Amino acid sequence: MNPYLNSETIKSVSKLYSKFYSDPGKCVFMAGINPGRIGGGVTGIAFTDPINLQEHCGINNNFDKKGELSSRFIYNMISYYGGTEMFFKIFF
Repeated sequence: MNPYLNSETIKSVSKLYSKFYSDPGKCVFMAGINPGRIGGGVTGIAFTDPINLQEHCGINNNFDKKGELSSRFIYNMISYYGGTEMFFKIFF
């Protein structure tokens, strides 16, 4: 499974990184394992399924809108933190 062979994945990853990580600020790096076939394995973004990529990150995509449990958990946590803008300003 290599999502980076898909041009839609490359576009989504580029949009997310440009949107949230184009500033010179430092981030705390978080690591985890999430190669889910309907989440990060499709979007190329760890813990991010196509639904959360669109709804929480504001990045429209043409992926099948399937949800993944680990993505739902992470984006619930991100929402409690204050949303994607606040979370991604500090964490990578």
